[in-house]
Amino acid sequence: MHGKATWLQIYLKADEDIINALQMLLDEAEVAEGMLSTLASFVCAAYSPKGINIKTIPELRWHLFCKHRAESDKLPPTLGALKQHILRVHVQTRVWAQAAIALQDPQLDPLHNGYFRDSDGMKPTTTEVLPAPKAIIEMKLRKDSDEVKENEETCRKKKQHQRQNRGARDSGVVQPLEDRDSGFSLSDGLGKSKDAHALKSIRNKQSSDVKGSPAVLSRPGFSSPPQGLDLPIVTPKKPIHRVFHTNREELIEEIKMVREERKQLEWTRQELLRKGKDLLAQNRHRRNQARDSWKKKYFETKKATAPLEENLRNLKQELETFYNKLLHQLQARDNRGKPRRQGRSSIKNELIIQIMTESHEIDNLKRKVEDDKMKLITEIKLRKQAATELRALKAELAQKKSQSSHPGPMSSLRFGSTTRETPQAQQTSI
Repeated sequence: MHGKATWLQIYLKADEDIINALQMLLDEAEVAEGMLSTLASFVCAAYSPKGINIKTIPELRWHLFCKHRAESDKLPPTLGALKQHILRVHVQTRVWAQAAIALQDPQLDPLHNGYFRDSDGMKPTTTEVLPAPKAIIEMKLRKDSDEVKENEETCRKKKQHQRQNRGARDSGVVQPLEDRDSGFSLSDGLGKSKDAHALKSIRNKQSSDVKGSPAVLSRPGFSSPPQGLDLPIVTPKKPIHRVFHTNREELIEEIKMVREERKQLEWTRQELLRKGKDLLAQNRHRRNQARDSWKKKYFETKKATAPLEENLRNLKQELETFYNKLLHQLQARDNRGKPRRQGRSSIKNELIIQIMTESHEIDNLKRKVEDDKMKLITEIKLRKQAATELRALKAELAQKKSQSSHPGPMSSLRFGSTTRETPQAQQTSI
């Protein structure tokens, strides 16, 4: 009913409550009743005529229908339909809020927010209530089914009548004796009085022919019927039996059934193809998600590694400086020692210097072992990945070789037929 400009004007004139309700669609986890009533007043402001200030949906619908004679497409949506629409808007708003995020986290379940699952996928829920009471809907469906049955019965009778008329036209007006004995009647539309009148005229004509030219009696196939039997004269034209028509109709029905079955199979094939494409797309999406998450972790770790390495380098330099300073202090104290205590202090300082040197070398060896262990783990992982890729390439190469070495089924059938025909040809030549 309204375009984007109308809704924009209503939004610019909206009060603070409506703005807060629209903002809550992004922030809140569920839609509350207060939010629904506020958004319903926003919709009423868009649908209300000039000079009318109605805040509720039912009152506005009743006013537009009674006072303005508005059509159904000009009325605002019902409360049930508006609620489902707001729930769907809530889900879409939460999705749009994560537009800048590569891997979005689905925060709301669509099945509880204005959608339902069908055989064709997710579909929107239009409303919460039925369009009419259940008894009226059942009565309408029953009436429609009765009308469909009556139409089918009328069409069946018309088709049967048309088939009977077509059979009568194909076989002629006179009914043969064989068809009457076997139960077929190709001239059912003719009355008994008409048959009796035709038989009486034929008898009178035959009696006059017998009096005028007795030589006619010697002709075969034109003798008059016995007087006791009330049978029509069989014409020399050969009738077409209804058996062929029934066979033709059966074949047409079978062809229709085969066509329907083929359509069903085509539909099943399309559904399977669609499901296969969906599964491939889901698998591709999962792989892309895993790759993106791995890349994200890799780059985050790489960013965090540089400052950590710089900090480690600084600490190593500080440790070296501290170690050298300690050695200088020990050497200076050793030089300042008294001559009478020179031997004892020198031995003690030498032991301290030796202990510090050994501990420093042990720390250096531990760091080297940790670095080599990390390099070894990296090499093992790369080797496993290379082995996996090599196995995949070998399997693909073996499959291609098998496909190229084995011929198709048609060529093998042709080769087999030629090998079977060669002994017969040799026997005939012998």
